[in-house]
Amino acid sequence: MDGSAPDTVPAWALVISTWLPTEFAEEFALWCDTHHRGLLTVPGVRRARRFEVRSGSSADAPDLLVTYELDDPSIVGSERWRERGMAHGALPSEIAERLRTEVRPMGMAAVYPSSWWPPEPVELLDVFTLAGTTRIDALVDAVARLTPDDDRIVTLRILRDESESALVLIDHRADEGRNTIDLLTDASGAHRSRWTVVFDESAAEVDPTDA
Repeated sequence: MDGSAPDTVPAWALVISTWLPTEFAEEFALWCDTHHRGLLTVPGVRRARRFEVRSGSSADAPDLLVTYELDDPSIVGSERWRERGMAHGALPSEIAERLRTEVRPMGMAAVYPSSWWPPEPVELLDVFTLAGTTRIDALVDAVARLTPDDDRIVTLRILRDESESALVLIDHRADEGRNTIDLLTDASGAHRSRWTVVFDESAAEVDPTDA
């Protein structure tokens, strides 16, 4: 366990988009569950989530999305990260050869509400891919001006790296957050996808004997 106070807010996220042939879906899901739990024993890894796509505005939308909330991006690729990620065995070669992934370590440029940690479990995630530095900066400023009465979304996070595109992640329940989500869709011109949560665990939930 990393010893972090449960109310401190992680400042980074690792986002992994995955394209996977459907015939491997069940075997891959079982491998991922143990893989996530292994990585959650790495100090500084705060939460792991995996999502299955429900709908996507891009013709090449990935099938799965994984996010790890982190205290520091240097955790990724560290010796401990590699060791714990392989603790329950490598991904079977027949799946690895057919798998396509995109991996992005990203900083949290804006979060609403600011006191979102510890996270509240939800069943849905909307993701927007937003291009253009000016547009991203404007949205970061807008999020900073949101008040608790603006909508009933659970969390909204803007993730940025060194590229000129950002990811906007909106956690919500089925009947909440519609105003913010629809407004963002109409105003941003961003690619939008919706995801169902299939795995959501924090470091505090991991059995210490697995470390």
